[in-house]
Amino acid sequence: MLDGHDVPVFDEIQLWERSSVPTCSVVLTVSHDDDLDELLSDLDRAGLTGENWTTSVRMLCAACSSGSPGAHDHPFGSSDGGDRTLGISGHAEAVEAVLAGWRDRREGRGHGRVAVELA
Repeated sequence: MLDGHDVPVFDEIQLWERSSVPTCSVVLTVSHDDDLDELLSDLDRAGLTGENWTTSVRMLCAACSSGSPGAHDHPFGSSDGGDRTLGISGHAEAVEAVLAGWRDRREGRGHGRVAVELA
């Protein structure tokens, strides 16, 4: 809002500088409350950075990203149940190696495909 008027900004935001490290995302299945904290620690020890996107990041449709977000609902993911969405700064191969070690240490842990969001 500017002076009481909607001003779209999404189409005006541009990449300032490309990182040499891609941003990946992955959907995790966790079975214990401390599973996500343990994975974040594993990533940190491997020199990677992870962030829980489950309730902090939401994807917008094309109409909302080029106009007024909020015209219709794009809810955040739920932190209920066993699924979490994690954003990770790191190369996919390194991320997959950390995920494999984390997954294999406790029953009930799992993850989907590591998706490279920004490279």
